Amino acid sequence: MRAEPSPFALVSAAAEPMLMDKAEALRRTRALEREALADPPAGAAAALQDVRFLTSATRRTYATLVAAGTSARVLGEGVQSWLEPGLVGEDLEPDDPLRYEWVVVLTSPVVACFAAVDRRGPEQPDMARMFEGAVTRDRAVVRSVAERLCTPFG
Repeated sequence: MRAEPSPFALVSAAAEPMLMDKAEALRRTRALEREALADPPAGAAAALQDVRFLTSATRRTYATLVAAGTSARVLGEGVQSWLEPGLVGEDLEPDDPLRYEWVVVLTSPVVACFAAVDRRGPEQPDMARMFEGAVTRDRAVVRSVAERLCTPFG
């Protein structure tokens, strides 16, 4: 079992979470990922709940970060351990609480984390999912989330 508190608990203690639909959660994570592509971080991780949510665009984003020297990993139920050269995957157990969270963490120099908890569960139709989420740039929080997702802080 993963260390507690969860990434969402850490982030929501530092930044006021808001209720958002899948489209808004995507906008927020994509904005952070664009920032990372412009200035590649030392580490990056994405917890996507389930392999169904690992899109080709997400694979390309993290593979591009790896090619730029970022240590990156993607976590989700059913995610294989090797995704692309240098891109590590981690299969989450069905009872892992991280299966109910969507997390993107970027470490130095970007230092940002989006974390959201899925209020309906990953079994719902993809675009019907509702999240409670927030973004923080608090270094201590980002470091704690990165450690929980086994990502170097740099």
